[in-house]
Amino acid sequence: MVWARRVGLLPALNAARAQPRGHTDPLHAEERLRVVGSLLADESLDLRDRVAGCLVLIFAQPITRLD
Repeated sequence: MVWARRVGLLPALNAARAQPRGHTDPLHAEERLRVVGSLLADESLDLRDRVAGCLVLIFAQPITRLD
């Protein structure tokens, strides 16, 4: 990527770093299951987004830990 920028194939990318968010309390089990159910049923959302949301909710991993 450095080479591509040096020879002019890619423009410089300037992006502000996101500020860390404060701690939030986890969802209660009933609320988490309700959201999982709505993700499974909502066909207006992209399937990849629905699967990712379900994985995050089921395995209770903060989204910042998935990379």
